[in-house]
Amino acid sequence: DPPVMLGIFWVTPDGEEHLEQLIFNPILDSAAQAKGKESGDGACIVVGSLEAAFTRALELSEELGVPIVEWSFREEQVLDASRLSETMIRRIKSRILNGLPVARRWARRTQERSALKPDRRGKRYTLSNFAKLTGYDVPSLYGAGNSASRVREVLRQIERRGDYRLITGVAKRKWHSFLKHNEHDFRATRHVMMHIVRPAQGN
Repeated sequence: DPPVMLGIFWVTPDGEEHLEQLIFNPILDSAAQAKGKESGDGACIVVGSLEAAFTRALELSEELGVPIVEWSFREEQVLDASRLSETMIRRIKSRILNGLPVARRWARRTQERSALKPDRRGKRYTLSNFAKLTGYDVPSLYGAGNSASRVREVLRQIERRGDYRLITGVAKRKWHSFLKHNEHDFRATRHVMMHIVRPAQGN
């Protein structure tokens, strides 16, 4: 489905965690604002466009001096289709580190093939598998799958009813689950990469 959000998770040198879930589909403005008030943490933020969200990620990466860690190539595919200038796209891509190939090499070197169970699509090298291997527990409610259908239902109901406050309780729970799934993706990715990279740096 077309993207509706770009999330960013980072940890400062003093160990403080930060999460921003940048919503750029205007249909979801009321959902983002309601979630921000409900949670009180300010993590769900309305931005003007996908391009603004990518620019925020780039600025944070450059300011903190850290790479933009992704899992798979989805972000780069969306970036290539964006309206950002070639210069901005190159700047962002120069800071991207794809965690999946790193994790795949680690698994082939250290794990039995049977440790990575294929999912329903037959894929073994999933974030869910690596999270389990490295001891990160993703609550089943927020695990792999269903994200697209969750946000699709929220979009459908807001389009029909006009505002997030008017959608069903079930749809509101789907919105919450969509955001929590995104958050656990970040936390699991960071956990996996820290587990893999830190021992390697010590050798």
